[in-house]
Amino acid sequence: MSRSPLLRPDEWLDEQPEDFREALASISRRRSLRAGTTLYRREDWGGIYGVHSGCLEINVQFACSSLTGLHFAYPGYFIGNRPITVGVPYAVTATARLDCEIDVMSFPDISQLVRENPEWWRSFSTITDHWFDVAVCSGVDLMLRSSEARCVAVLLRLGGYRPFVTMSTTPRFVPVTQMELAENANLSRTTVSEILGSLEDAGLIDRSYGGIEILQPVRLQERMECLVD
Repeated sequence: MSRSPLLRPDEWLDEQPEDFREALASISRRRSLRAGTTLYRREDWGGIYGVHSGCLEINVQFACSSLTGLHFAYPGYFIGNRPITVGVPYAVTATARLDCEIDVMSFPDISQLVRENPEWWRSFSTITDHWFDVAVCSGVDLMLRSSEARCVAVLLRLGGYRPFVTMSTTPRFVPVTQMELAENANLSRTTVSEILGSLEDAGLIDRSYGGIEILQPVRLQERMECLVD
């Protein structure tokens, strides 16, 4: 498989050894989570979670500020490896943004697997690579001078399209409000509403109750790049 230089979270499991995938499936338990239910809080300890369906909200609280950052985890994403690989509680709070089905792998079961197969620590630790890429992308996007470019960049990140080099062509519903988008792009709600109206007129997005449907992610990315160049 040819790889992007950045780790795609929905490809992580497929790129692991077959015996690792089979072992993970053997300890995985499916859990249903209603929208609004917290999966874990930043001070908790626990296992690793795979998103089977729905969408998880990842809420980042900064020690140096009262502001919070927002990201989403979609089907195929795995989150929560920090307590297992680093030995400290979670750094973020994860809540079901939409009704979800979550594959739960407990801390004791994972610990038993890696005691028997120490080389599998490497596989678990690589989950962190994606979230590092997202963090860097979030900071860089906020440096974009164009308000529209910044708004589009944040929307694409929240949709799971950034920070990757190769853009997916698949539309996606992003369960983000205009106020949340404005806060995360450091823009006023009025400015964001005007930008979204222009993008909707161009057929790139569709605003609906509870979120924004990205209809043309590649064209949206191209529009952003034109504003940056």
